[in-house]
Amino acid sequence: MSQKLKVNKLLEALNEGVFEKEVAIRLSLLTSIAGESIFFLGLPGVAKSLIARRLKFAFKDAKSFEYLMNRFSTPDEVFGPISVTELQQDNYKRIVENYLPDAEIVFLDEIWKAGPAIQNTLLTVLNEKVFRNGKEEIKVKLKGLISASNELPSETDGHGDSVDALWDRFLIRLVISGVEDEGNFNSMISDDLKPTVDNVSPELKITDEEYQKWNTEIDTVKIPNEVFQVIGVIRKKIQEVNNGLADGKKEVYVSDRRWRKIIRILRTSAFLNDRKEVDLMDCFLIKDCIWTDETEIQKVEDIVADSIRSYGYSLTIDIQGTKDEIIKLKADVKKETEYQSPYETVVNKVYNKDFYKLIGFATYPQYSWIKISDFKKITTDKQTLPYHDVKGTHHTNYSTYKVGTDILVADSGWSTCSVETEKVIKKETKTKKPDIRLIKAFDAEVEQIINELEKQISIIDKHKNEKLNHLKTNLFVSKKLSEIVEENLNNAISELQDLKLDVEKIKFYYDGLE
Repeated sequence: MSQKLKVNKLLEALNEGVFEKEVAIRLSLLTSIAGESIFFLGLPGVAKSLIARRLKFAFKDAKSFEYLMNRFSTPDEVFGPISVTELQQDNYKRIVENYLPDAEIVFLDEIWKAGPAIQNTLLTVLNEKVFRNGKEEIKVKLKGLISASNELPSETDGHGDSVDALWDRFLIRLVISGVEDEGNFNSMISDDLKPTVDNVSPELKITDEEYQKWNTEIDTVKIPNEVFQVIGVIRKKIQEVNNGLADGKKEVYVSDRRWRKIIRILRTSAFLNDRKEVDLMDCFLIKDCIWTDETEIQKVEDIVADSIRSYGYSLTIDIQGTKDEIIKLKADVKKETEYQSPYETVVNKVYNKDFYKLIGFATYPQYSWIKISDFKKITTDKQTLPYHDVKGTHHTNYSTYKVGTDILVADSGWSTCSVETEKVIKKETKTKKPDIRLIKAFDAEVEQIINELEKQISIIDKHKNEKLNHLKTNLFVSKKLSEIVEENLNNAISELQDLKLDVEKIKFYYDGLE
């Protein structure tokens, strides 16, 4: 049985008797297989602890530990009491059996109420997967740690850096809400669902040997360039958001350590989907890893989706480099096929940049200048417009209208006027057929660019045909998001086809010259 088939059946079993918690369960399983931790934000009574109890059933003979933190919780209650026998021998050692260091699956509720002593010890457990017990270091069996709270860590908690450090260790952060669908709600409150009963068949449970084998193989999953490129775009967009924040607004912060853990999650997703490399669908998991405050959730979702939609695979090909080649080719063709031919023409003479002079004023020739903008208003309908002297000084308004090409102005009588003109030399762009040797050089360059574009189109087309189906069957990402990846693939192909058309137009242009 493949990993994907097994995990898919395992997820189906874990979701039995639980309503509308599919996302939480699949991400909890993903993080536990990756060896990472997950945080649930939600009000009491929305099945946060139930998810942890269900998760235990995914692993063969797994032990679990759960604890509700309060302000008075002590390390003894989480990591085990001090052994009196060992203490008598000057060895400060805990009895860890049936406590956190002895468990594969751990659920810690109201995590932020834990004191610094508990939080600091948890950091060591999560960082190094070891528990320092007196003079010994115990390699913990921890696979998955689920923490939960109905609030986010507060800067006023008084625990300072220990809270920040612990918060950074919970890689995936998820908001858990109650059952919303009415039918599901009615079943949840009335049916005998037995959600705490282990219904996972033995062949679906993950053994320790399997877990260790998977753990090694996950590290061999490749990270293709498009994934690195998308992560780079996401980081830049986050920085742009932070740069635009007003004073006092909290920045979106993603540590280097967190990015490294994100890669681990992406690799795990790819591996459990029977792939040897990460793809863009896996990248949607990033959205659940980089928010710090609820107000950021929609923002980071948009950043991740836009980065995949607008960039993705298109960043793996040098589209800008190809555009630059086409621009250079177009400039070279223009240089060799176009030239300027001078010719004489008659134009309206312009005074002081803004005025025409009307020839034919009978009474007041010194006020025969009219603004060009006013001149354009003259029609066959009679109207009144201002006239000026040569310096642009306004004299008075005259009734004016047009008859054919003549302008009639009522000064003392009606003067028939025309615009003063002048002869100027202008240049006209003409074309010529380039030398045959140049045509051969242009043809060679066109062929090279088109061949490269067709190669890239073929690669993305093949990628699309091979991977589009499994994009919609990712175990850990909603299939609706595959539309964004498909859009990115189509956009990349469309952009390359447009560039190919641009090159073909250039060739059509110089081939048609005489």
